Amino acid sequence: MANNTLTLSSSTLFHLTRKPISFTSTLTLRIKARASTAIAMASTTKTKVVPAVIVGGGRVGRALEDMGNGDDLLVKRGDPVPLDFKGPILVCTRNDDLDAVLEATPRPRWNGIAI
Repeated sequence: MANNTLTLSSSTLFHLTRKPISFTSTLTLRIKARASTAIAMASTTKTKVVPAVIVGGGRVGRALEDMGNGDDLLVKRGDPVPLDFKGPILVCTRNDDLDAVLEATPRPRWNGIAI
């Protein structure tokens, strides 16, 4: 079944109603609409979020931790990044601390780092 849509802006409706009409003519607007449940309802697809290692306990690191569901691991300055944690590593430190973060992160986990 084809889904046809007619869209009229407020300026179009204003233009239609502002046209000069004689006393003997009539202006008739017929609008037929059908609500589609696919459009009318918001998408409620749930997405599985993988817990992450958050490196840095500053403003950004704490904000990411607060937005999570409680399964994230916050690693503070000088703490090692665990090898067995499977999620991504979100680095939320200053750029002059990046060398220390790399040193504290096991090399096999470097491919999971997001800066």
